[in-house]
Amino acid sequence: MKTFCLTLGLLLLTFLCCNATSPAVEISTVPRMCCFSFSKAKFPLKRVTDIRMTHSSCSHKAFIVTSVLGRKICYKQDMEWALKVYRQHQH
Repeated sequence: MKTFCLTLGLLLLTFLCCNATSPAVEISTVPRMCCFSFSKAKFPLKRVTDIRMTHSSCSHKAFIVTSVLGRKICYKQDMEWALKVYRQHQH
């Protein structure tokens, strides 16, 4: 019984130590949002509140555009309209 409790305790301790990750590592390695479907619809630039590139670990490179209503819409990075919006929001 002592061996079982000791083994279980060591297993639990090992799990807790290995499961602990730094928040900085987690933020830089885990994508927040990736895109798998893309819009081709354009809307007025004044209705765009934010635009961001997808994380480098996402399988598709894209822009995530946030509208004034809070909707997040994905556009391929080679779409001219999305590139224009991205450039304008960077300055």
